[in-house]
Amino acid sequence: MDIDRYFVAARLASRVIAALGKIVPHSLTLNLRRFIALKALHIRHQKSDSVS
Repeated sequence: MDIDRYFVAARLASRVIAALGKIVPHSLTLNLRRFIALKALHIRHQKSDSVS
């Protein structure tokens, strides 16, 4: 999968989570956000490794 697609997916996921946040308890969305943030950091790190 192309790295740019991951960022588009992450943005979309964050919007979905924001919408869910109005319905689902905050602690659950917080865990999801943390997981996605860690994934995005990991992907970004891989991207910088492949460039250099």
